[in-house]
Amino acid sequence: MKNLINLSLPILAFILYFGFAPTSEAKTLSYKNSTRTVVLLKMSAKFEINDNGKRKGLTLEDQDLDVTGNISQSKNNNVSYEIITFIVSWNGTNYQFILTFNSSKESWTWENSTFVVKETILPLKKMISSFGDGIITTKANHSYVCMSPLDYTTKSVKGITVSVTWRQLQVEVYPRNNTKFDEAPKPCTVDVDDKIVPIAVGGALGLLLLLVVIIYVISYIRDRRQQSKELRSGYNRIDQPEPNHHS
Repeated sequence: MKNLINLSLPILAFILYFGFAPTSEAKTLSYKNSTRTVVLLKMSAKFEINDNGKRKGLTLEDQDLDVTGNISQSKNNNVSYEIITFIVSWNGTNYQFILTFNSSKESWTWENSTFVVKETILPLKKMISSFGDGIITTKANHSYVCMSPLDYTTKSVKGITVSVTWRQLQVEVYPRNNTKFDEAPKPCTVDVDDKIVPIAVGGALGLLLLLVVIIYVISYIRDRRQQSKELRSGYNRIDQPEPNHHS
C-alpha cells in the first residue's frame, strides 16, 4: 500500500508542473501618433533566425527595441479605412517584426505579419491563420487575445528561415484607453478549444488526490488493526497461566 502512495506522488508532481507550469512574462509594446495610441500589443515571443547556417535568437523581452509605424489612407467601395503598419526593430541589427492592420470606424483587421532579415521578407501570415480564425477581424474598441502557445517556421527564402514561438498574445487597434486593453476581448478559436485541457488536468489532479487519500486511510486503518491484534495477542500470552509439571 505504501508503494502505491510512493508511486502516486511523482505522478502528482508531474501533473502539477506540466499542468500549471509558469510562462515567461509578456511584454507590452505600443505605436503612438501625436494624439493617441494606434496599436497596443502584448505578447511573449521568441524568434530563431537561421541565416544559411548561422543562427541568432531574439526575444521581445529584455532586449533593446525600437517601435515605430506608419498610417496610410485608403478607400474601398466608398468605405474609408486606414492601413496601419506596426514595426518592431532590434536596435543594432537588421531584424524587424512587422504587423499590418486595416482599420475602419466599425472594425479592424489583422491582415498580415512578416519578419525581415536584412532585406529578405519572410511571411508569417500562415501562422496567424493557425489561431483557427482565418483572417482576424474584430469590432472597433475591442481587443483580440490568444493565450495559447503557437509555433511556426517560415519557408526558406534565400537560405533564410525564422522559427517563431509566441504566447499570451493580445492586440488592439485604437484602444479607447491608450494604455489598457478592452475589458471584453475576443478570444481566438485555439483558446476556446483548449479550455478542455485545464479542465481535464484539474479533474485528473482531483482524482489522483482522492486516490492518495483513500490509499492512506486504508493503509492507516490496516496498520491500526494489525497493531491491535498484536497487542491482544501479547495480552493473551501474559494472562495464560504457566502449566504445572508433576513428576
